[in-house]
Amino acid sequence: MWSTSPTPDIDGLLRISDYLLVNYREFRELAGQSASDSDEDVAARLLGKFESDRSVVVVKRPTGIWSYRREDGKLVSDFYAQIPLATEEIEDATGAGDVFAAGLLTVLACDRLQVELGSLLGMRLARHKLRYAGSAGHAQFAEVTRGFIRSLDSERRTGTLPRGVFIAHGRNPEWLAVQRFVEDRFKVPVYSFESSSWGGHQVTDALSDYLDRCSIAICVLTAEDLTADGLWLARQNVVHEVGLFQGRHGFDRVIVLAEEGCDFVPSSAKRYTIPFPHNEIHRVFYQVDEMIRSQGFGTTDGD
Repeated sequence: MWSTSPTPDIDGLLRISDYLLVNYREFRELAGQSASDSDEDVAARLLGKFESDRSVVVVKRPTGIWSYRREDGKLVSDFYAQIPLATEEIEDATGAGDVFAAGLLTVLACDRLQVELGSLLGMRLARHKLRYAGSAGHAQFAEVTRGFIRSLDSERRTGTLPRGVFIAHGRNPEWLAVQRFVEDRFKVPVYSFESSSWGGHQVTDALSDYLDRCSIAICVLTAEDLTADGLWLARQNVVHEVGLFQGRHGFDRVIVLAEEGCDFVPSSAKRYTIPFPHNEIHRVFYQVDEMIRSQGFGTTDGD
């Protein structure tokens, strides 16, 4: 396997590459990792093989895309989430990685900085490919791409968008999968503190704006802060935002997703709390779907 024992020719190609697209196994093997290495350690070692300090490593995983790059000498990572297809939906996985690469490279050919946009288009095309055997679905690639562009254009027209959904979260990136699920299923704008740049504005100004834009909040409680008593708690900003949105929009419009092992959930939210296993938040998306639809948000079909 080329990634297990890279030849001098492969190392030479890596040195002059701007982008490296690999699956997770190749990512770990190519860097010569040991079992104890974190993904960040592996990414740093792999980026050290490139001559350019602008090179990017793109790692394909079922739940989304990780990208790694160096910025001012530090490792920077981004995660672009997607909802994995159910096994019974997949007709043929052959070529899905190539189709993803085509989508990413199409965008990069227009603008080198659009890794996120290219990853999202690539995942949309690969998702479509997985549902067809061989080349049966290739004729629809153009329409899938047009639909993707239309959805981006719709998101930019904030004045005509339907009511939004706010996601409160801590440092754990699990919330990104929730964001992608809601956007794909309901075609509504989803907001978080990463959605806009607030510059020197106060946090209260940002929250006030989101309270006006959003009528549903999804608060993701992940076990991140360890107390002196040995309890694992969610970030306190998330707990605060649970009460804030309950006060404005009502208890039934605040969905709390609580990671197993998180030792505190606000008592006012327990009736509307859905527990989820560590690193498997996608397992409760069907319950999130039901709770959002119960508030009058309709779903739309499509890839």
